[in-house]
Amino acid sequence: MRDLKNKLIASGKGLTNIQSRRTKSFGYQVLGFGAGGGAGSVTTDYVIVAGGAGGHGPYAGGGGGAGGYRYSYCNPSAAALCISAGTYNVVVGAGGAGGPAPGGAGVSGSDSSFDIITSAGGGGVGAGSAAGLAGGSGGGGQGAGNPCSACGWAGGAGDTPAAPAALGGPQGNAGGYGGSYGAWAEAAGGGGGASAVGENKSAPNVAGGGGDGRATCISGSPETFGGGGGGGGASTYSSGGTGGGGAGGRDTCRGYYAPVAGTVNTGGGGGGAGFPAGGSAGGSGIVYLRFPSATCVSVSPATNTVTSCVGAANDKVAKFTVSGTNTVTVS
Repeated sequence: MRDLKNKLIASGKGLTNIQSRRTKSFGYQVLGFGAGGGAGSVTTDYVIVAGGAGGHGPYAGGGGGAGGYRYSYCNPSAAALCISAGTYNVVVGAGGAGGPAPGGAGVSGSDSSFDIITSAGGGGVGAGSAAGLAGGSGGGGQGAGNPCSACGWAGGAGDTPAAPAALGGPQGNAGGYGGSYGAWAEAAGGGGGASAVGENKSAPNVAGGGGDGRATCISGSPETFGGGGGGGGASTYSSGGTGGGGAGGRDTCRGYYAPVAGTVNTGGGGGGAGFPAGGSAGGSGIVYLRFPSATCVSVSPATNTVTSCVGAANDKVAKFTVSGTNTVTVS
């Protein structure tokens, strides 16, 4: 059995052991882990989803990348964290804003974190830029301005920065590319999702859908998080990825369809826009922590929750959905 006073972290030479550390910063304060892993420590499974990016807009804007998704629960490659008694931070990342008309950025999402695990916000598309930005999952490439029939504006890279498998990664996938064939044939790429890449635009003018998210049962019920936002198009629109990704929009001249925002507390990317609307916002992230049944858990503020008797081992699950300060005590 591994020493419960140590944790695995990533280093430039691989995985090494270091002593458990405590931090103080903005976010939830998590205090006093005790039972479940030995004297003064407890094993803790996690699902940590960052905020999704906003979609780009207008003129066939790329879909926002989903927030990074890192997990240990039901992940054979990752170990649960071993937490010593003390004070920790849990940060839930906000979703990025959608690009305003005419032609603004799809803003990248914000990171979510607990202890040594940080999931990166989803990648958007920069103002005046054509390529998607890197992030937990990458943003989709813009549709306008590239007439290449076999290529286009690239989607942003996912899993950036790279997250090792032993620490709950990789955390996401790349966005799809976008491009145009000329008037009324512009179509953008979809944002990447937690379990799949964003779709490329397809000939001649079909926008790419968002990549699908990843399912988890850490709360005791199946839920899916981290869907990419759909790409916008001049004459077509696209679906968002499962797990909160917003659908892309279509140009007003071909029957306007508004882009859809990423769903709150899923880390879903926002949909990219046609003309004249701006892209839609990404969804905020979420953090789940699962403790052994012997752990006495309480959280604050009251908008966060603790559920007892989850699963066959009667575990306790803390769910974090908003910014604030959280305390966990062990008796």
